[in-house]
Amino acid sequence: MSVIDQIQAVLEDLKLREITQYDMREKSSLTDVVVVASAESSVQLDAARYKVEELMWKHKVPLKNPSEEWGGGWLLMDYGDLIVNVFLEEKRSFYNLDDLLRSQHFDIDEIKNVHNR
Repeated sequence: MSVIDQIQAVLEDLKLREITQYDMREKSSLTDVVVVASAESSVQLDAARYKVEELMWKHKVPLKNPSEEWGGGWLLMDYGDLIVNVFLEEKRSFYNLDDLLRSQHFDIDEIKNVHNR
């Protein structure tokens, strides 16, 4: 079973919803796969972070943003070739990351410019 499939299984075991995998290899040089999932509570967010970190530690893949706070309802775990995002449901619809990741045109400069506004 691949690491991605194992992450999928971990998130399913935690009863996260709308777990989606996006293949970014043709769209971005930043990462290969982005996983997006919805949690119903901050308890699920905590559990997802713990379980995903534990799994990746077993595979000797370090978290690139270990000190990043996940407050605000969005947990982002950057493993380089894999990025895992877990949102509280209302934050997922607010940020609408899924539409961006699904789009045929993925322009990283366009995303960076959002922060400069």
